[in-house]
Amino acid sequence: MTFSKIKRTVLGFALLFSFHASAQEGSAVSLKELWDRIEQGYSGINAKEANVQAANLELDVVKGGNLPQLKFQAQNTYGTFEGASGGFFPQSGFFNVSGNAPALNGVSHTANSFASGVVEWEVFSFGRTKKERQAAVVSYSLSQSELETYLLGLKSELTKRYIELLYSQSKESLSTRNVARLDSIRLITQSLSSAGLSPAADSLLASSSFIQASGELDKWNGQREASIIKIEELAGTKVSGNFSVAESTFLNPSSGVSVLESDDTFIHPVLQAIQQQGDILELNSKIERLGALPSIKVLGGYSMRSSGIYTDGTASSQWVDGFNNLANNWLVGLGLTWNFTSLYTNKAKASQYDRKAESTRFTYQQQRDAIHAEKASLLAKIKKQLLQVNKSKISVDQSTDAYSMYLARYKSGLISLSELLQIQVLLEQAESNLITASKDYWTLMNQYAALESDYSYMFNHL
Repeated sequence: MTFSKIKRTVLGFALLFSFHASAQEGSAVSLKELWDRIEQGYSGINAKEANVQAANLELDVVKGGNLPQLKFQAQNTYGTFEGASGGFFPQSGFFNVSGNAPALNGVSHTANSFASGVVEWEVFSFGRTKKERQAAVVSYSLSQSELETYLLGLKSELTKRYIELLYSQSKESLSTRNVARLDSIRLITQSLSSAGLSPAADSLLASSSFIQASGELDKWNGQREASIIKIEELAGTKVSGNFSVAESTFLNPSSGVSVLESDDTFIHPVLQAIQQQGDILELNSKIERLGALPSIKVLGGYSMRSSGIYTDGTASSQWVDGFNNLANNWLVGLGLTWNFTSLYTNKAKASQYDRKAESTRFTYQQQRDAIHAEKASLLAKIKKQLLQVNKSKISVDQSTDAYSMYLARYKSGLISLSELLQIQVLLEQAESNLITASKDYWTLMNQYAALESDYSYMFNHL
């Protein structure tokens, strides 16, 4: 490929990119707008919200367990009715037949009907049901804390990807400026070479530098597109625009240190979740200990029974006679149930819960101290990082002025091309250092926002 074809290809790409960016000017979305999109339809959030709803329903389940338990049954049977004396345990697979010696008159089998209703209400359990309700309430709060923790992690990940996008956008803009500068140098070098004021080798060197910068532009264009794809995965919609406004803010961060005031009374969602896990374990321990105590219930029952056996001892095999000879009974009373073995087993289970709760408390203290120390560390880093950003901007301004001066001297033939290219490289490094320093600054701010569980500053400035 000849140099003229290379030139047309690169310039054509630059014009196409410029048109593409101009056509999408103003269509770029901010970090806050991206988060609003994610909140509306991200499947991970829907899954966590479903867990919260399930925990809320568990509250109703626990409350329902404290209501009187009403049971009803009815049956119609046909069979023999021989009776015998003796004792037995009512195990599974057992059925009962109640009858006298075979009737003098009639048959040996008849129809039967039976219906009954039983009410059972636990009126005293030494506070066990109250602890179960408290555990259900804490479980619901835990599901909310887990949702908040998930949302916080999602905000952190979105911000991280958005920072990466602005970094790629800034590097792409830097590459575009380098292409323009080196194209200008190449044209000047061609003119000087044609006039015999510079060797022909300078034209090749300038052209080589120009082509290399064009390749770097292609690289960062691809990086920018890849960053957008990663954001679209979270947002669930197409994201377009050149983000020029956000890029300007990205490279010119205002001093956010003054608004970074730590609230010692605030409990991070991660710490809330650990604390609630410990509360649940402690409540489970109390539930196990109370479960070893007796349970007192109010019992009541009513039954209706009939059969084809008449009072005179005559038995009928007719199905309809099974609804005759009706007998109604009711029964009320108090019942006490106490499993003595649970005095040992529940004590062991309660001790196990106590040890787990103790471990959770130590974990809470360790995580709390780690968060406080990390926040203090980040504040110190942010202050110094902002100083580096400001110094990098000064370096860029001075390098830009120096480049303009050296370019004028090169046009006058006072310096060589290699000297000018060295100055151009120094300017490129200064601009690149500013971009890297800005990225590091916003990365630290993202980490601090995650620890504070407050992304208002990030959403208002990016």
